[in-house]
Amino acid sequence: MRNLTLLLALLAPLATACTDDPTTDELELDADASAKADGAAWYKLYTCNGGQAVLDVNGNERRNLQLVIRDANIIKFFNDRQIVQSHYGDTELVMSGWTGNVDFGAALGPVLHYQPYGGPGIFNRLDFDHTELIANANYYNGGLFIRVFRDGSGIKTQAGQIQNTWCGATDTYCPGDGYDCQTYCTEQHTEFVEKANWYFNDCY
Repeated sequence: MRNLTLLLALLAPLATACTDDPTTDELELDADASAKADGAAWYKLYTCNGGQAVLDVNGNERRNLQLVIRDANIIKFFNDRQIVQSHYGDTELVMSGWTGNVDFGAALGPVLHYQPYGGPGIFNRLDFDHTELIANANYYNGGLFIRVFRDGSGIKTQAGQIQNTWCGATDTYCPGDGYDCQTYCTEQHTEFVEKANWYFNDCY
């Protein structure tokens, strides 16, 4: 009996240490976002500026995230700048997408990485420090997309697009059989052009 008591006394600090680890904190269910048409259970990663916005992760697919904005002035801001097109009477703006990032260090200019399969899963808050939510992106047509990422103690939402700037080298392909030769760019340089941004400075 004395050995059992001694063993429990030794294990007690380890149990306490595990529950204090921020990487294993249980995420709170976002009841306002869950149990809707998609049937997903959404868990809160961050609540910003007293509920103006909530960043959620899909409990069934941890690479799937959404930023839900519930402030009428912010919703109007993004609509006025033609980033989104809300329906009349909407009280929420949902920016939905997948983990990914914009690689600003690429040799020819920024490159967008946002394919859903290959991005990291988000299981706790610290995971989001190393990736971004790439929302409202069109894989086939490119164009405007939204980055949501950690910035200091807050979260920044940045809308923009990657545009081609100048071509560093070209090549020519001649298929023959009477078809014209085609010249194409082999070193296309790019730049990121921002359209609008909003900073939530207090996220917890």
